[in-house]
Amino acid sequence: MVNDVIDVSADFTIARQALWDVLLDPQSYPRMFTGIGSCEPVERPDGAVHWQVRVGSASGGIRTHEFILVIGRWYESFELRSPVLGSFAAIRLRGDQQRTRLDITLFATARIHPLLEQGGNSLVTDWVKAGLRRTADSIAGTRSSVVVNAERSMVRRNAGVARSIAATGLMRPEPMSIVRQLRSLSKWGFNLAGGYAAGAAYEPDRLALIDAGGHRTFAEVDARSTALAAAMHSIGLRKGDAIGLLARNHAGMVETMVAAGKLGVDVALLNAGLSGRRIEEIVQRHRLSAVFVDGALETLIRYLHSEVPRYTTDDCPPDPDRTTIDDLITQAHTDFPVPAHPGRLIVLTSGTSGSPKGARRPHAKGFGTIAALLSRIPLRVEEVMLIPAPLFHTWGLAGLQLSTALRATVVLSDGFD
Repeated sequence: MVNDVIDVSADFTIARQALWDVLLDPQSYPRMFTGIGSCEPVERPDGAVHWQVRVGSASGGIRTHEFILVIGRWYESFELRSPVLGSFAAIRLRGDQQRTRLDITLFATARIHPLLEQGGNSLVTDWVKAGLRRTADSIAGTRSSVVVNAERSMVRRNAGVARSIAATGLMRPEPMSIVRQLRSLSKWGFNLAGGYAAGAAYEPDRLALIDAGGHRTFAEVDARSTALAAAMHSIGLRKGDAIGLLARNHAGMVETMVAAGKLGVDVALLNAGLSGRRIEEIVQRHRLSAVFVDGALETLIRYLHSEVPRYTTDDCPPDPDRTTIDDLITQAHTDFPVPAHPGRLIVLTSGTSGSPKGARRPHAKGFGTIAALLSRIPLRVEEVMLIPAPLFHTWGLAGLQLSTALRATVVLSDGFD
């Protein structure tokens, strides 16, 4: 059972003002204290500042409470009061530029959430201290990523990368499997092409992509994209060229990106929300050698010069004579030169200061970049990942790129309801 009054004290070797600034920032609480989903300031007409806090868990439910922020003496004390619940937290700070003593008095915390009542005083105290430790670590810049903090020792850095990769289950201790995966990455690089090839080398029959039209295994994506790359070479595309890709989320879009990467051809990811005139400007500016487009989006390229070749990425060509990527794949070409540097993906800017402009996405330099992400995002190998965000946007594309590193089965959805 939780007492009405609980006192928690802690000492930190950090400046009092630094700790004060973080504790007075409502945005810091969801990052530091588990169970707080959001904390937003709300300014009332009378000038009072309220914090609206969402707190809870999946098992115990989510509640929203409103607290009034009352500052006593600047850098020394403040309170969070809930007149509705009759609860409050009083925070007092003492110290200087080197050390800070923090004293917190909590009243009626069990009214905030029923799970606190079940855990007793120790649960409340441990929860507060854990959040304060994260706060202190954040202020002190405690190392939290094996790459972001630029570890100087290469041996120690590589060991940290290895630990992060091993924790995901990505590289398993079967020597031949590791050799096959590394050989694929060596050939194609740390990109979509290398990811799918490595997945095919490790577990060829594992599902890689699921969309409304069906599914593809890692082996199928690797083989189909290789055949498509060879067909692209046969129609005149060469290393250093760039193509436009105007498509919504489906397997054909992914295979086109992978194939172009294998051939050393850049891919400009055209936003399906742009007007036809904007797309025409982008095609001209980047001197795109061809456009690969969904049948349903064909009207968006109606302004393009007739000399720009068009290929359909799905099974709905606008006319029966239009070549689709399936037609190219079934030609069963196999020969094409493997470039020294794979093609890059070009993501368009938002266009707020004019026409959208292309920004080439850099390739990962190795496992270090992947380890940095996975040390912060708790994803694990061979999970199922839903990507409703458009692949032509940075967030959707980032999810796809990360999925290949994890051999995840990706479910592609055209939009989010």
